[in-house]
Amino acid sequence: MSSTFRISVVSYLNAKPYLSALNRLSAEHFQIEEDVPARCAQKLIAGDVDLGLIPAAVIPKIQHPHFVPGFGIAANGRVDSVLLLSKVPISHVLEVVLDMESRTSVQLARILAREYWDIQPTWVNESESGKPLESGEHVSIVVIGDRALELAPKYEFVYDLADAWKSHTGLPFVFAAWVSPRAIPDEKIEALTAAFEFAANPEESLLGALQAAHPSVNVREYLTKRIIYRLGEAEYKGLHCFLQKLSNTDSIATSGSTQAR
Repeated sequence: MSSTFRISVVSYLNAKPYLSALNRLSAEHFQIEEDVPARCAQKLIAGDVDLGLIPAAVIPKIQHPHFVPGFGIAANGRVDSVLLLSKVPISHVLEVVLDMESRTSVQLARILAREYWDIQPTWVNESESGKPLESGEHVSIVVIGDRALELAPKYEFVYDLADAWKSHTGLPFVFAAWVSPRAIPDEKIEALTAAFEFAANPEESLLGALQAAHPSVNVREYLTKRIIYRLGEAEYKGLHCFLQKLSNTDSIATSGSTQAR
């Protein structure tokens, strides 16, 4: 491990409190990089960073995962930024075009389709569909992050995946956790935990700046009511349930157009 502790953090709005908190750390000892969820995971698996805010579905790919305990990104019901959007009711959905920036959201959608909605649509990678999700030409899409917040008003039927998971299991859903492939030094855990406390309670100045940058989103409600940064017993039960469902099915071993990164 290099003397500088390298950290990959998701670039989405819901991770901005973490980014702001991490920027309080010494630049001499911590190097912060912003990435989409899939890229966070790729960097961690490749050893390019020491710690990543990685999608939950990628955790089994880390041979010996070590966590910054008690922190991640979760929701206990509606989250607003991980959605299945459709021009038809869910029971009529035949094909779903996938936002491939997060393996977790793709796998969650597949689990809910099979276990909760009882549908068997064809799953298509956005890049293979011939049109971006923003085109509005797809009948049904799974979309995450800032794009989900922006595209939701354009679709008649909006299915919140975290809300569906809560209805299906009675548990919160953990989208991402802070993971390292090796033991994290105690002094780093201490510094990170202190910083993450600021993320769990976003300052007014940060909320104001983010609201100005995202005028179409109720930033305060989203970051303080929808997103959970502190993970407790219920969140870890939800995470275990999700990972168990992955291990008990062929969800991870997807192929062709349905494989997430």
